[in-house]
Amino acid sequence: MTRPSEVKPGRRTVLKSAVWTAPVIVVAAPAPALAASQCQRFDLTWAGTNQNSTFTRTSATSAQTVVTATGSTTTNTIKFTTSFAGQMVPGGYGSGVDDGGASNLVVSGLTYGGSYAGALQIQQHYDPALAGSWTGLGTRANRQQVVVSFTNSSGAPITVCNLRLTITDIDQSVAGGTATTNRYRDRVDVSPSPNTTVVGADITGTGTAADPYKNETTSLNNQTATAGNITLGWNGPVSSVTLTYWNGSTNPNSTGTMGTQAIYLADITYDNCAC
Repeated sequence: MTRPSEVKPGRRTVLKSAVWTAPVIVVAAPAPALAASQCQRFDLTWAGTNQNSTFTRTSATSAQTVVTATGSTTTNTIKFTTSFAGQMVPGGYGSGVDDGGASNLVVSGLTYGGSYAGALQIQQHYDPALAGSWTGLGTRANRQQVVVSFTNSSGAPITVCNLRLTITDIDQSVAGGTATTNRYRDRVDVSPSPNTTVVGADITGTGTAADPYKNETTSLNNQTATAGNITLGWNGPVSSVTLTYWNGSTNPNSTGTMGTQAIYLADITYDNCAC
């Protein structure tokens, strides 16, 4: 039997086959944008020149300030928007004069809470036009709500992480007084509930509407003491925080000041949630 001869491919055949071999192309995945993944810390200290120069108060119920990330040019805006319920109105009242809200949402350069050089003043009083017919005295029915929110440099709302906010000067007008002997008794509740709290020595309560933060020990002019401070922390992400401020006194006009009271928002810090 004749054995068929073996046929070996020649060089030309090998080269011809190689032409039809599909090449393998490796494509690298695009790297994410740096800004989307970079950890950034924002610190608002009211004594800082950047914060003071960018603070804008548009009315007795609206203000904002621009903050710049540490070691960066990235900016955010923190907004403060307030609303009132019942017979509570913005600002202060003294010597028979209502300031018409001029002292609410203003930056004060004094020292607060023992070490904070400057703070945002939240001030309110009962409506003098309704004096004699006030209702709900000593309750949350008469209140101011302050919403703290955040936007990016384009003005779009954002969520933040590791938010820390300090409130100072939570006190009452008479040390150890009662609901009838004090013209004001500060009450503050917070939403959403914070993950952490660091409270001054005289602060009690859990920060809810039913059990607000309060100070029934320290009296008027507690700005320079730490006993009326509270630092609240939210792990986040969180888009806004609402502080509700009201007067626990049932005799707010005992000294003719319509129950004028004030607390102060001191330092605010947070991250951009990439941390």
